[in-house]
Amino acid sequence: MVRKRNSKKDNFVKIRISSIVSNGFTESMQFSQPVEFGEEHALDIAQYIKESAPKSGGLLIVTIEGITPWLRSALHSEQKSLPEGLLEFFGRCKRDSYGKALLPTFSESDIEFAIEHLDKPNDEKRYESGQIVSTPLATWCCVRDFLPALPDLSVIFIISDQNISIHGKLAQYYSEANLCRFERLKLLPHWIFVDLFSFMEWEKIWSTTVSHISGLRDEVYGDKAALPILEQTRALHRYKETIIVQKECLRVHLAVVSAYKTGLEPLKKHCHGPELSNLNLLIAKMVSIEGYLAYHQSSSERHLRAMEDLLGIALSLETVKQGLQFKRLNYLAMAIFGMNNTTLKPESYGYYAMLALLGTIFVAFSFGKVFSWCEGYYARKARAKEARVLDEESSGSYSVPLKDHHNQRQRSKNCPHHPERSTSIIAEKLWPNPRGRDSGIQWKQRNGIPAAALQTPAPVTSEIDLINQHRDSIDIFFPSSVKASNSHRRTRSASQIKAARSRIERSRDRRLADRQWRYCEIDEKRRSEFH
Repeated sequence: MVRKRNSKKDNFVKIRISSIVSNGFTESMQFSQPVEFGEEHALDIAQYIKESAPKSGGLLIVTIEGITPWLRSALHSEQKSLPEGLLEFFGRCKRDSYGKALLPTFSESDIEFAIEHLDKPNDEKRYESGQIVSTPLATWCCVRDFLPALPDLSVIFIISDQNISIHGKLAQYYSEANLCRFERLKLLPHWIFVDLFSFMEWEKIWSTTVSHISGLRDEVYGDKAALPILEQTRALHRYKETIIVQKECLRVHLAVVSAYKTGLEPLKKHCHGPELSNLNLLIAKMVSIEGYLAYHQSSSERHLRAMEDLLGIALSLETVKQGLQFKRLNYLAMAIFGMNNTTLKPESYGYYAMLALLGTIFVAFSFGKVFSWCEGYYARKARAKEARVLDEESSGSYSVPLKDHHNQRQRSKNCPHHPERSTSIIAEKLWPNPRGRDSGIQWKQRNGIPAAALQTPAPVTSEIDLINQHRDSIDIFFPSSVKASNSHRRTRSASQIKAARSRIERSRDRRLADRQWRYCEIDEKRRSEFH
């Protein structure tokens, strides 16, 4: 972005005078120290120039830094005064856009023109951001008759904003090694346009532009860390504006060069001898400058198109990125809410993304809970199935003789007879409400027990009958020590115990496995007691 140098509000100007001083057989450049003049000493400026004229060697270059309203009255002589249009030029540069210029005006003894010069900023930060500075310069060339006492003395006034060291650039340009430039200017003051144009280094400016565009291209294509899309777009637009300003200033420079070259042509009629050859050399130089500017003008078109392409690519990439994000939102909306036709604005993405995130978290949490419940349900179901298998294995029959009649009588007394009760005490204690399992009678029927054994026993009154009514060939009665620990269970055979232990070792439910293992130990103990 182009920035103008702000002039200070102090009501004074700084003046320096450059001239050639002759010391016998040699000549040397002389640059005076800066002298400041306020409004109360405005009339002393013309007197200061008159005092420097006798030592000038035929040419004075007066650089004035600072623009004030009273400057026109200060630069006033008996025959001439500062053109009013030059001061108005600085006012337009402050108010209007960039690329302003005042086309050259030629008269018999005067030349006036004004143009904006671009330069790189001294600040490194501004230079890296692609900014440039604009320096407006106004030139008034009095070929003769500015001082009545010295009518043939040429005086060139170069006016700029305050604190712009144009004098230092002139001192470097007209150094002792390049004294021929000042001699050329003394013979033909019209060379001042070419000398000032050399301060405008278009090649350096456009090389800086190319370097900055290359850095922006790397950011757009992702070769290096880039700013967020909003800041990146602003930077691209800002530098595009800089290129447009440079291009406009270049167009104005080309127009001014063409107008200056055209204004030099009529002067050929008034020039003769060395002055004419010097004028032809100046015109040839103007033609080469015109071609130089035309080349940079075509290059500026290419740089501007490159910036437009970068802007288009950056916006396209962001559009694709937002499209992918919007596509994911569509998938999520269709998966969760059943929405298959959604239209969202880009500024609404954040709100809907937050809702989608909350919905996703809720679904994930609910799914985890449901999955845990299902996993626990099927685990409990598997453990119940395994327990049922183990209980079925432990329900096998093993017939043993009755050893302890006392315990049997005591148990018979404690268990009064009920006619409607099943004859299988084991089935009654093990399965009070059998669901899908065999009761005692059903078990006898399935295993081929005689029908007489299935009949309900007749009521008896004697103690032996009470004892014998439970003496069934299929029911087992254990001693009190065995009865205290799951005596209702039927004793399994050795092969059944071995198979049960093998299954217990593969069981995942350790509590159930421990319980079944104790059953196996009880069965082995029973077998050892009755055999």
